[in-house]
Amino acid sequence: MVEDTARYLGFAFASADLLFELDGDGVVAFAVGAARQVAGVDLAALTGSAWRDLVADEDQGIVEAFLSGLQPGDRRGPIRIGLKPKPGRQLKRYGALCACRLPQLEPMISCALTLRVLGSVGAEAKGEHGLHNSESFAAIAESALRAAAQTGVELNMELVQLAGLRSAAGALGQGKGAMAMERVAAALRAESIDGSSAAELDDERFALLRASAEPAGRLTERLERLISDIGLSSVKPSLDSLEFDPNGLPTEGLRTLRVALDRFMKSNDGPKSASLTGEVEKAVAQIDRFKAAVATKDFSLVYQPVVDLKTHKVDHYETFVRLGKEASPAEDIHMAEEMDLIQDLDLAVVQAVVQQLLKPSHTQLRLAANISARSLSRPAFAERLLTTLRYAQPARGRLIFEITESAALGDLHRADALVRGLRRSGAAICLDGFGSGSSSFDYLRAVSVDSVKIDGRYIRELTEPGSRNGVLVRHLSGLCRELKITSIAQMVETPQTVAALRQVGVDCGQGYLFGRPESSPMPVLLQDATAAVH
Repeated sequence: MVEDTARYLGFAFASADLLFELDGDGVVAFAVGAARQVAGVDLAALTGSAWRDLVADEDQGIVEAFLSGLQPGDRRGPIRIGLKPKPGRQLKRYGALCACRLPQLEPMISCALTLRVLGSVGAEAKGEHGLHNSESFAAIAESALRAAAQTGVELNMELVQLAGLRSAAGALGQGKGAMAMERVAAALRAESIDGSSAAELDDERFALLRASAEPAGRLTERLERLISDIGLSSVKPSLDSLEFDPNGLPTEGLRTLRVALDRFMKSNDGPKSASLTGEVEKAVAQIDRFKAAVATKDFSLVYQPVVDLKTHKVDHYETFVRLGKEASPAEDIHMAEEMDLIQDLDLAVVQAVVQQLLKPSHTQLRLAANISARSLSRPAFAERLLTTLRYAQPARGRLIFEITESAALGDLHRADALVRGLRRSGAAICLDGFGSGSSSFDYLRAVSVDSVKIDGRYIRELTEPGSRNGVLVRHLSGLCRELKITSIAQMVETPQTVAALRQVGVDCGQGYLFGRPESSPMPVLLQDATAAVH
């Protein structure tokens, strides 16, 4: 018997620094282990103290939810918690807490606490009450699932809807309502992996990652008890659960999940009309269609004119890709960028544009092909692009690469070296959406480009009374002239806008006034359309 007891203690201390038992009032009734190291007091002083004397103030809510959720026979944890500093020290400390409620020891709760050198290894929670927002949760979910894939741990993602939560909490009054919301957040955190993998997606929808060993129904039961205890009985929890196979989550699978999660979080209809499982299935189907279309070149090009505002002649045409019968491939392209598949589409489109330029009837044609900065940042893509140019010498001087999503350029020194190589190969470079981000001038300073497209939001309101956009556009065009860079205005839709652009010195314009994207370049119709500008 003594040997068995020693063996069990050995197992316990192999996984924890401090073992203690709490009575029904949350007071330490028994403790063994490194009390001074963990709590800064000896075992005798620790016995008789409350668990709140161990836990940092900001994490007492999650520990309370964690312990109160235990039913006879339950084992929960670990959750990450902050510990109070040792007497006379301010160093922030962390621990991992596990708890078990054995029926034969009722009402006692057995706890194991292990010191941690660091806090949560995931992204820091950026929302209220220690919950992640959608952005930080997407990052931590991907990180946790990668770790699970390596260790074989099976995880669930639970999407929790608490319909009417905000209004019910508001009905309690300001103070009680805020306290109720804090307790709900603490309970959700206590249910999640490490106590730090829960998020508030909107006012009534939450998400958390948890081990799949426990049925989701137990989570629902605990939430229902909590909601009843804090006076929110009108709120009814509903769950949408997604199980993950740790062996079925390669890199592409993780990215698919992130795309689906992002879409789910942006939907406003809730789990009853849009489930996370459904979004994953839709994303997988969309990715498969996209890959097939690129592999078989099952797409078409349309052409929109870019017009010289002085001569009213076509300077060049921007080409846009159309996948299937869609009017715009924006959603597919966004998905491809998130999935790191965009470089395959970009290269296929460039090759299709080059084929158009090499046609005997198109010797005077100039075309712009869009390429994502994400693609440009991939060395293999850049090399394949240069190879394409080497076999397209007759198109030299007539091909323009329009860089989109420039925020993804990252290393500007490397990007400039690549851009210079493309220019030496006979291509011109245009920076799309100039002015749409705070870093636009950094790109213009660091990367050698031939033209920039001024973001359409500056152009749409150019002629409105009191608009300051005219001053901004005038200075942008002046800067471009100083740098010998062609300025192009997007979203030109009226003759009045053309007159204003000419007055502030913008070189070229693009928009519905000059023509919508068409299946082939249409210079004759274009000349008729621009006559309205005179």
